[in-house]
Amino acid sequence: MLGVGPIFDLQAADLLENLNGNIVGPHNVLKYFSPLVLASKSKKRYIAVTSSLTGSISTLPVWGGYSKQMGFEHISIAGYAATK
Repeated sequence: MLGVGPIFDLQAADLLENLNGNIVGPHNVLKYFSPLVLASKSKKRYIAVTSSLTGSISTLPVWGGYSKQMGFEHISIAGYAATK
């Protein structure tokens, strides 16, 4: 999970790393394994794709004494969540 913090502080390299790991990677897996699944003689052919709850939220709570040290109670994970 790269690019944690305000979205305007997100580095392009971190966003690209998230995109490669969470979007391009699964796409490549589907691209290369789908011909094997489609060629199967089984009547039931499935490819399961999973994600995480993080795709539906854009901030995470900061627990304990950290919120006072950091000066905020929630931290943005929009640069990661956008790829989920």
